[in-house]
Amino acid sequence: MIEAFSGTHDFVGGKLSGLYDEQGNATRGRSEELQKLQDTWSASGAIVVSTPFAMAEFLPPQVWQAISVLLKGAK
Repeated sequence: MIEAFSGTHDFVGGKLSGLYDEQGNATRGRSEELQKLQDTWSASGAIVVSTPFAMAEFLPPQVWQAISVLLKGAK
């Protein structure tokens, strides 16, 4: 499951937020306030945003087919 989250979480939590530099490392010289803000976003918001993408990678096609059947049956 960790691998399913890693790519999207790194992109959303690190690259888009400005946390990562060109080499993919944490940007140096950030203020303490910015560090706390980015840490909070990475630990909470980025996980929420990454979840649908992680589940798409983590769950096998058979599970998605079952979900589709259940959703169609609920209509």
